Amino acid sequence: MRERLPADFDLEATARLRGAFTRVREIKNAETLLRLALAYGGLGMSLRETCAWAEVGGIARLSDPSLLERLCKAAPWLGDIVAALIAEQAKAPAGRFHGVSLACARWNVDLPSGR
Repeated sequence: MRERLPADFDLEATARLRGAFTRVREIKNAETLLRLALAYGGLGMSLRETCAWAEVGGIARLSDPSLLERLCKAAPWLGDIVAALIAEQAKAPAGRFHGVSLACARWNVDLPSGR
């Protein structure tokens, strides 16, 4: 997964800096948190399905309320990842991604439009 991110983007450091990953418990590292976020948001799984998938796959063992809390705390960090990926693809016309945002029950992250 890391190979798909910009070379200078440090998943662990940015996750800790943004409060997305503060201690090792059910989720062992920032890459695992990103995998869970992508499974939940990107694959359209429910929280319960994501937790079951993670447990069966040996990725993490956690409850759906715990996952929701982690994902809400991760929203600003996930926005940073999206912004880094967009910046990496900066060959796109300016303003193309205007209005892109990530939303969570407690957080909204609006990405700069480049204007």
